[in-house]
Amino acid sequence: MLKHDVFMVLAREMFRRSDFYKEIPNNRRLISSMLLNGYITCVERGKFIDALYFEKQLNQCFFTETEIYERLVFQYAQYLYQYKKEGVSKAIIEMKKCIGAMKLVESNYLAKIYEEHLEKILASKK
Repeated sequence: MLKHDVFMVLAREMFRRSDFYKEIPNNRRLISSMLLNGYITCVERGKFIDALYFEKQLNQCFFTETEIYERLVFQYAQYLYQYKKEGVSKAIIEMKKCIGAMKLVESNYLAKIYEEHLEKILASKK
């Protein structure tokens, strides 16, 4: 089994067993983080079918208004998907807007991480 296949099996099993625990706020954050990281990883590796699995699970999370970080990262990841799979250049502008929102709320460390991530993505396309 390839590393990616093992990752997908583990991620699906963890999420399947999390129904009870996602009502607890700390666990909910961990589950959201795992799903967001899985989604971004699949998009980066071009595993778009697997990415759709994570996107579906994330859509079921119903992030509350106070879960701003999760909302922004999910939005960023969705635009990353559009850019990587469909070559939608407008997606880059939208990813930059997500990073701008992070800066707006003074989450400068997070903004820097996603700026660097976007720079790597753009550099790899050249």
